[in-house]
Amino acid sequence: MNSRSSQHAEISVNGVVVSQRLVLTNGTYHIAYRPDEDYIEHYNLDMPVAALMADKELLGQLEPINGVFGFLQQDGNLDNFGSLSLVKMNTMFPFVNISAEDFGKIKAIMDKTPLESERRFLDERRSL
Repeated sequence: MNSRSSQHAEISVNGVVVSQRLVLTNGTYHIAYRPDEDYIEHYNLDMPVAALMADKELLGQLEPINGVFGFLQQDGNLDNFGSLSLVKMNTMFPFVNISAEDFGKIKAIMDKTPLESERRFLDERRSL
């Protein structure tokens, strides 16, 4: 933690909130704080569709929203379009039709869905 952020952070040491500078002596401490920004990466609309399609849990939530996800599962389509984002596909190809409403639903799911690798890491941490 850099000195700038530590001046404004609420830190808990052994369950007691500490707001002033403190010096810790030898001993065992449990220190907890809530970061100002989320360090867990989530899916977003600018990611390549291949990354979205590889996460079966995410795909299960997105597939009912728009037919583009079924299209991408057809033979060869992911190979041809996998490096593009949904936004780019929607702009470039007239046969891809994702409405603003569908984009809103897709974005809402992505905003709350950590990357599959992040979920695996979090699950591993929980099992310790």
